[in-house]
Amino acid sequence: MADVYQGEAYVLTVASVYGMFQPVPGNREDSYPTMHGVLDRLTPMVGPGSHVVVGGDFNSWRHSSTPSVHYEAVFDRFASIGMSDCIEANVRGVRNPMPNCSCSAGDRCTNVQTYRHQRRPDSNPW
Repeated sequence: MADVYQGEAYVLTVASVYGMFQPVPGNREDSYPTMHGVLDRLTPMVGPGSHVVVGGDFNSWRHSSTPSVHYEAVFDRFASIGMSDCIEANVRGVRNPMPNCSCSAGDRCTNVQTYRHQRRPDSNPW
């Protein structure tokens, strides 16, 4: 996390986030506990007049062949503190749906490929 200044004037705060997988009930791993921890730390920083940009790999998605209420809760928390999803906010037609995405959203897909297995462009995008 860093504050950005232009000369002496504060401009905004930027945060790079990684939704690390960790053990969750059901003998599996998931990123939502990490993302809720991130949101716990971000929430006091965001309010009227604040300028905060958060980016990174959340390892969380809205559209999937197996939707998750846990991921929806993460995105709902971002919205509840006044943050906007810049991908969702794009004007229809400007967004480029992820090729070969397994979600059922079609041209409304907002998933973004963040991983390439062995750097192969034809690998699964998740």
